[in-house]
Amino acid sequence: MGLDLVGWLQGLKDPPYTVLSHGEDLDGIFSASLVHLAFLGQVEMKFMAPDESKISSKSYDITLDLPPTKGGTLILIDHHDSNGELLARAKKHIFDPKAPSTAELVFKGLVDECDPRIEAAVRFTSEVDRGVMDEKTALFTSLVRRIFRMRRERLAKLSLELLKNPPRTGEDLMSVPTISSEWNLSKKEMEPVMLWAGKLGRLDLKNTVLIIDVRGFPGYSTPYILYKTKDSADVLITLTEGKNGCIRSSIRSKDDSLISAIEIARRFGGGGHRNAAGMLINESDLERLQRFIVERGMRVYVAKIGSSI
Repeated sequence: MGLDLVGWLQGLKDPPYTVLSHGEDLDGIFSASLVHLAFLGQVEMKFMAPDESKISSKSYDITLDLPPTKGGTLILIDHHDSNGELLARAKKHIFDPKAPSTAELVFKGLVDECDPRIEAAVRFTSEVDRGVMDEKTALFTSLVRRIFRMRRERLAKLSLELLKNPPRTGEDLMSVPTISSEWNLSKKEMEPVMLWAGKLGRLDLKNTVLIIDVRGFPGYSTPYILYKTKDSADVLITLTEGKNGCIRSSIRSKDDSLISAIEIARRFGGGGHRNAAGMLINESDLERLQRFIVERGMRVYVAKIGSSI
């Protein structure tokens, strides 16, 4: 299918083309950057979270790194296995759960560009999406989530900044003007969380699921917390405040864990990848979640942010 999709869409309708992408991580935002490049800037960008797009009735020309909306999309490009059941919502798709990132699928499928800086940025994005990151990259991801929650309209500008200076390191990401400005705004709010996460990261819990309750503190700090605690337990589950009283949860698991992140997420209606997934649950689900973990032969350790460790 490849580059034919660009010509197919251009033959089907006139620009600008509406683009919906994941607005909470580098993969979704840089994928939008690449679509901007492929269609010579003749696009209008919108950003959502997976739980939002899955139930949205709006339609889009191109959907990236998200479940396609109920309203449908002309082109879907994605690598999340859990979204495969929604392919019927797309007229055409580039869908490969084995791909390391959606950005790689967009680059190979739509972009007629050989700029080595772009290629290097795509490789870097794939590494980050697989969880290979340094502290600055984790902080970038937290700041992206802060922007997403507070001033989502700025993400389109951020995607263009990444295209202008394609990132290859966490330092590159933190030097982007939109991110640098956001860090200055959030530094005082983030510093206590960063200090506590560092202490939590010193734990060494075997055969254990570490549940980190972030409620009452900035939920956007989750990526940084997950980075600092990545070696603390076999499975990490964060709890943050979601919409309408729900609890939003991010899950990470190691390859040799008795339970994978995707197993837990699917048990409660979520989705994602094998070792990186997410879900929306209710307060009443927490007891059931812990019971499920114990039944699978693992221990549970609960840490409330700000409490003694």
